[in-house]
Amino acid sequence: MGRVAGIIAHEINNPLAAITNIFYLLKNHPSLDSEAQRYADMAEEELMRVSHITRQTLSFYRESKQPTRIAIHELLDSVAELQERAFRDNHIVVQKKYSPASEFNGYPVELRQIFLNLIGNAIQAMPDGGTLRLSVHEATDWLAQKRGPAVSIVDTGVGIKPEAAKRLFEPFFSTNSTKGTGLGLWISKGIVQKYDGRISFRSWSDEGRSMTCFRVFIPVNGLPNGVSDAAGEMVSQESNVATLR
Repeated sequence: MGRVAGIIAHEINNPLAAITNIFYLLKNHPSLDSEAQRYADMAEEELMRVSHITRQTLSFYRESKQPTRIAIHELLDSVAELQERAFRDNHIVVQKKYSPASEFNGYPVELRQIFLNLIGNAIQAMPDGGTLRLSVHEATDWLAQKRGPAVSIVDTGVGIKPEAAKRLFEPFFSTNSTKGTGLGLWISKGIVQKYDGRISFRSWSDEGRSMTCFRVFIPVNGLPNGVSDAAGEMVSQESNVATLR
């Protein structure tokens, strides 16, 4: 996934550079009246945002060549930064609670993909606004007797229906028929499994209010085994997060 993202970003970046130069000339052309100038300023802002995203994507891919030391809270912050516009447009308040957690060796591009998927899903679940809570803390998976950082992503969105929860990690299954591809959670689970980690969720509703929590646990000694893409057998859904403390 990282290599594909890098190739696409590289191909986009070349014509984007040309468009940026041409747009600079257009924006400063004396024939533009005040209204056209205002539209040009708006368009330039969006063009700069696209350019920033492609640069970020290219840097993600280049970083993934060799495993590097990862501080999970820094990686989560970099993903949240990419979504700042979506947070603002959807009136989503972001709250963060980071406790000290172990660093570990891994591939940032893969792990960012997990959090991009989970945060993107949370945004889609809150079309009328809400609160997104991001937390990081040190945890123990008592089933596997492993220690490492755990990330919780909690949204106050529409929640997940019980019938959908049973299929949530299946490929091509999506609760959003208009936007979802049904691959995000499946890929995320495959990546987590490469690190011998665990991804789990809970969703509950009470008196018209809903909340959903996804938790990702990565053991400090869970260096991926060299498989380049999220694939392989999908294990049964793990919806009980009580094993992580």
